[in-house]
Amino acid sequence: NNFDTDSSDISDSAVLGICQNVNKLLRWTGEYERAAQLLEPAIKRAGNADSEDLANLLRQVGIIRRRQRNASGAKEAFEQAKGITERLGTMETSDGALLLINLGISEFESGGDPFNVMFAARDLTSKLGLLDTNVGGLLFKWLGVFEFRRGNFEKADEFYKSAWSVYEKTGALPQLGKLKLDMGELKQAQGDLESALALYKEALESQKKFGLLDSVESRQIVTSVEDVEQRLAIVDGTGL
Repeated sequence: NNFDTDSSDISDSAVLGICQNVNKLLRWTGEYERAAQLLEPAIKRAGNADSEDLANLLRQVGIIRRRQRNASGAKEAFEQAKGITERLGTMETSDGALLLINLGISEFESGGDPFNVMFAARDLTSKLGLLDTNVGGLLFKWLGVFEFRRGNFEKADEFYKSAWSVYEKTGALPQLGKLKLDMGELKQAQGDLESALALYKEALESQKKFGLLDSVESRQIVTSVEDVEQRLAIVDGTGL
């Protein structure tokens, strides 16, 4: 983390690129604390001048803060990144669309209404022709999550199915595995315990396939599997 001495002979851009690549690996394995220890000091190295490197770094920091359940800190980082991106005139890119999606998520997680931002993200994603890419998949997934939390199960199901279709088309199997957790929660809320259990088990198998059984998501899936199995046992009488 000592960027002033250990990397003094490396350009700022190279250091930030290395940080962001390592950050992706750490996030992949759920090591959010280590990712934060890497990225937070890197902001100082990036300086105050507007640049795409700084905007991307702030977006990554925002994602890490979200994972650490620091909603206000995440929102601050995303808003700073958005301001830089707008001043640079580079909002109409896939990174700009991802930025808006993450800003909508942080708005929701900090207690606000995410839909204005998410609809702006949808419009931009559509304009860029990205609805059939992983950017579109992420957008649909989170619109589904928001509708689910509002109790609009039919709309949530529509968005989840759209995300599923995109991830199948792009071959984004890890994202599809995580989506199955969300869909399992929806089926469970609708009282379809057998479908929920099947989706949870598929999600857990996906985590196992990609070596993520020790992640936070995997622990959540295991808890969900155990909960639904207990409920089904009670229903059929074996749990009495």
